[in-house]
Amino acid sequence: TAHAFKGICGNLSLKALHTLLVPMVEKLRSGEIEKAVEMLDEVEAAYRTVVDVINRSNVRRDKGGDP
Repeated sequence: TAHAFKGICGNLSLKALHTLLVPMVEKLRSGEIEKAVEMLDEVEAAYRTVVDVINRSNVRRDKGGDP
């Protein structure tokens, strides 16, 4: 759920993603589904950034670089 994802991002200090998810969860709770859906592109872009950073980190580690 969006709420669980927001919590995970907060726990992992993924601040940019967490900051986007807070208002999205609030909109979902208040029934503003269309407004929450409008936020998906920005949330997805932030998510992809996190995934890219993790993947680059893994590649460096696999090649013997610093994690």
